[in-house]
Amino acid sequence: MKISKWQSSFRLSQSSAVVIGNFDGVHRGHQTMLVRCREIAREKQLLATAVSFFPHTKILTRGENPCVISNLADRAFYLAEQQIADWVLMSFNQKLRQTSAEDFVKRYLLAGLQAKFVIVGEDFRFGYQGQGTAEKLAQFGEKYGFAVEIIPAVCAENQRISSSKIRELLQEKNIAAAAKMLGHFPSFIGTVKAGAGRGKKLDARTANLHIPQNWAVADGVYALEVEILANGEKFHAVGNIGTAPTFHSVRRKIEAHLLDVERDLYGQKLKISVEKFLRNIVKFDNFSELQKQISLDIAAARQFFDAESKALTASLEI
Repeated sequence: MKISKWQSSFRLSQSSAVVIGNFDGVHRGHQTMLVRCREIAREKQLLATAVSFFPHTKILTRGENPCVISNLADRAFYLAEQQIADWVLMSFNQKLRQTSAEDFVKRYLLAGLQAKFVIVGEDFRFGYQGQGTAEKLAQFGEKYGFAVEIIPAVCAENQRISSSKIRELLQEKNIAAAAKMLGHFPSFIGTVKAGAGRGKKLDARTANLHIPQNWAVADGVYALEVEILANGEKFHAVGNIGTAPTFHSVRRKIEAHLLDVERDLYGQKLKISVEKFLRNIVKFDNFSELQKQISLDIAAARQFFDAESKALTASLEI
């Protein structure tokens, strides 16, 4: 998948089927839109193109820096899985913010993206002060000669799937419910950084990844899956997500300890999937107390993965 940042002279190389969204989490609602975009692109021989505003519109419009389910690397991973050919990141700046709905259509959708088909969610808003709606976009489509398809909300267990709801569930540490809405476990893609070497002293070496302060997964100890993206190898792990109060560290990190295997992961690009909340982070008075708790965390993670394996085996035997 090609990733492009919008430049003043930006223009796609061919006509496109465009799906517009923030795609935070690339949840099941997003996936429905992406599948439809891919289908239309194949049917009409168009370029399957996803478009997102970046940074988040609330940073400029409200002065907020909202929590995010996924960073750009994660979104790119899942968009590529959906066979999107191009992902265009459109800078959300004052110029774009003040563009009228009709000028947005003419300048960006038609001139830049060469859109022949546009797919949006039912709550899509665009143009100055959000004056454009999905229905208004369909009217512009009739006027300027492109088709518009409005995708209704997707529900899980009679509840509308949305990024905001998934963020709430992650803050509540309800990983199972969040994963049902996402269609996959919440994840983070990043490169392993050098740590302080404490894992070696604790006989529990860890792969350390720095995470943003606004990542929506709440601080805690979790059962994890670690995937080495270079070769696709996957390992079960237990990890601390957040700060390390025992060592007076305020930087948010993932510290993942692989279960039953030793690997030097420094410098590797990993995908960390969060599968089960185990406990809250606490401050320990000494190394001995922390070591005891780490042993309990490892046992709890093993118990979770063993139960998952048995459940999968039982389902296959039915």
